[in-house]
Amino acid sequence: MLIIYVVLFILLIGFISFLIQKFKKDKKYNRKFYNFEDNTSIVIAVLILIISFLFINVFSTDPVFSNLSKQIEYGKKTAQPWLESNAYKILLLKDTNNIDLEYTFIKCHFDENQDMGPSEKDFNKEGTFLFNYYTNWTKSPNVKKADMGQLGLALYYYFRIDHGNSRSHLENIQNTKLKYVNTYLGIQNYYFNEPQKAMECFAKEIKLNGDLEGAYFHLSQIYNYEEKYNKITPFVYNEKIKQYIPYNFRQRAHITNFDFYNYFKDLFLQVFSKANLIGFIGALLILFVWVLYLKKVNVYQKNNWKSIVFTIVLSAICVLPVWLLYDVYKYLLGFQLNGNVLNDSLYCVFGIGVIEELVKFVPFLIILKFTKIINEPIDYIMYASLSALGFAFVENFNYFDDGNINIIHSRALTASIAHMVFSSIVVYGLILAKFRYKKNTFLFGLLFFFIAAFAHGFYDFWLLNEYVSGFSIFTFLCLLTGILVYASLTNNALNHSLTSSDNINLNTSKLASNLASGLIGVFLFEYICLVIIYGPTIGNREFISSTISGGYLILFSSIRLSNLDIIPGEWSPIDFFVGLMPAQIILGDKKPNYNSLIGKKINIKIFRKKGILESLLPVDGEILKREKISGFSGWLLVKLDKPLPIKGNKEFILIRAKEKSELIRDGDNTVVSFVVIPNIALLENSNKKLKDFIFVDWAVAN
Repeated sequence: MLIIYVVLFILLIGFISFLIQKFKKDKKYNRKFYNFEDNTSIVIAVLILIISFLFINVFSTDPVFSNLSKQIEYGKKTAQPWLESNAYKILLLKDTNNIDLEYTFIKCHFDENQDMGPSEKDFNKEGTFLFNYYTNWTKSPNVKKADMGQLGLALYYYFRIDHGNSRSHLENIQNTKLKYVNTYLGIQNYYFNEPQKAMECFAKEIKLNGDLEGAYFHLSQIYNYEEKYNKITPFVYNEKIKQYIPYNFRQRAHITNFDFYNYFKDLFLQVFSKANLIGFIGALLILFVWVLYLKKVNVYQKNNWKSIVFTIVLSAICVLPVWLLYDVYKYLLGFQLNGNVLNDSLYCVFGIGVIEELVKFVPFLIILKFTKIINEPIDYIMYASLSALGFAFVENFNYFDDGNINIIHSRALTASIAHMVFSSIVVYGLILAKFRYKKNTFLFGLLFFFIAAFAHGFYDFWLLNEYVSGFSIFTFLCLLTGILVYASLTNNALNHSLTSSDNINLNTSKLASNLASGLIGVFLFEYICLVIIYGPTIGNREFISSTISGGYLILFSSIRLSNLDIIPGEWSPIDFFVGLMPAQIILGDKKPNYNSLIGKKINIKIFRKKGILESLLPVDGEILKREKISGFSGWLLVKLDKPLPIKGNKEFILIRAKEKSELIRDGDNTVVSFVVIPNIALLENSNKKLKDFIFVDWAVAN
């Protein structure tokens, strides 16, 4: 608990420091203390997060059960094998002759989801008990009890992947009709290259009507390993046996027999068997956060919710062929991941990348061809992203079973963004073809489709290939690069969806704050659900472990995806790499929102006494528009309220902040360059140079 309170203390110190700095400025400029301006939503989100954390740790406790049956039922329902094994341990001590209790206890102890358990110490303690308990039984003069002890140790070693010791204990069992014995003897005999003995053991277990689930499961595994798929097919179509056959083996049988009815029937049963309300709400919340972001970004038009929902639903429906295509690749073409670096890299690109980008592109193409919704470049990016989000929603819903609630924030910050990035790359080719180069749309689309498929494959390869999985940092770097690319594509799309006469009303600071608060909301939802299901011990641990990576990605994503500077008609270079450290993200190359100043009143005062401007200032004016001069687009054209007695144009001047990255803010004094326009006609020049204008002096604006 100490580390939890340390982290909470650090969060509080940081938050209090922010408030102190704000209150100092409020006092200086006579502003209301409760007005956080553009940052209001993120301040509220952080406050709610801290209050929730405090409330949970003061008032909540880990689950307590009135009886062992309820504990086991809850453990199964919520994928908490440690609750099950703890209960089975107690039951086993009361009912020492129950072989099914023995088997289930050991299996639950070694369940892979134990990694998420509350205490490694408790897990090791239980493992020690298990070993000692069955070792003592093997020494019993009672043959039945000794056999149970030998079986317990055989299972113990099997799950520890110690086949030699497992086989040795199995062979010491005198009652060979004991349930589970022949199943695991069959496994060990096959492992030690005695296939005939193995088959005889499985057949005996089935004949005894013992461990049917294990016997048929492992028998089908052997047939699969030996590529004797035709021997699995009868199991799949036997109503009494098919329940014991792994899902992917059943799907192979359906595919190879072109039995699409049973293929999709099993598919739906598999997906919805893991469905739960929390997973559905989590997937929906992620979708909602990113849809709101897209709606705010598309300032060109007010998007109809009907068209948004239609796109998402259409994309979700189009996910169905993905599983079918994957299985066709795997079972009919024999193309799948096999651990080989070359094979897996090709599969990630031409299997995963090509299939998923094609399926996500179909809904976009339908909307483009058969509706009038997509008109401007930003519409291309938006509806490709919506299609990607529909796809990601189904993926997320499929992933978020009770054992995977702790990945909700991760999916929101990685997979959902990645899908949007790759889909947007595809349609950016169409944007370039139609709006920039006016050339062959099909060729541009095809080229960018394969760029997106390659990027998608590269992203997945470092996660999926076992040989290079230690370098999964490349996937993370690919994600960060993808976020930068997505922001660039969006920026260029906006630049060519708006003209200089349009009212460019995109508050990027508020956009960043709203996106960050939405993602914090996803984070908070996951934390609360973890606490409700698993209790505060596990909830707090998962919260702490995900705070560093999750917090960084929230910071990076919200700032970089709102780092937009709309300059109508501009094709800006694509960003692939900018500062990645937190301080660089906040203070580095953030693009000031110059467009937010257009139409604002401004007061210009002298910067220093006895300067050239002392007799001319102060003066008021209105910011009319932005101007790009000598490659810098942060110059502002100001129309003065009264003409100045200066040489050149007397009603208009140009200003820019002395620090190019600084933005003139209400209440803050900003040093600006005061430039006179010799001839107003110079502003019509598409390639304006600073040398053509007259710098007078520095001034102060607010």
